[in-house]
Amino acid sequence: MIGDCLHRVAACRESLTREEARAVMAEILRYRALALLQEALTKGFCMNEIDDDPDLNPIRDRPEFRRLAQAVAEIRTALAPNKK
Repeated sequence: MIGDCLHRVAACRESLTREEARAVMAEILRYRALALLQEALTKGFCMNEIDDDPDLNPIRDRPEFRRLAQAVAEIRTALAPNKK
């Protein structure tokens, strides 16, 4: 899904102005960041950093990021020792 979108966006950038091209490239980088974050989380990395790493701020407002953060929260809850 993300890869298909990257190809479409990249194909369109040639006809854009410099300002438009920068916006498109920023969007491509955000999609790439989300894909890399998802890969890292799948391998068990970044679970502690997802909540407060300022480097992730540019993608925090994305629905994909919120879904990843929610999944991490659910995993933490499932792995947490029961407090009774």
